[in-house]
Amino acid sequence: MAEELLMSDSVIKIYGALRMSVKIHLMLNSKVLIDGNGDSLIPTSLLEASNLVVLMDSSVIHSNANLGVHGQGYLNLSGPRNVIEAQHLILSLF
Repeated sequence: MAEELLMSDSVIKIYGALRMSVKIHLMLNSKVLIDGNGDSLIPTSLLEASNLVVLMDSSVIHSNANLGVHGQGYLNLSGPRNVIEAQHLILSLF
């Protein structure tokens, strides 16, 4: 598990599935784009944050497949253009 992931004016593109575990995930004007390519064999992507997830300044987490966001702390979408979206979205334990 990583301690902290800070993204500022950044883009991460994933082709397939993603599994990421961090304590703190901060996004400032950044994007995480997960492309499952319509393949039913691609498993659900999972973002786990044990303490904090913050999206600011038009940040986006997008998946065209299944996405699970799991945390045991605080989820903050600060502003109207901060988005977590997926074909099927699972939010748990915030």
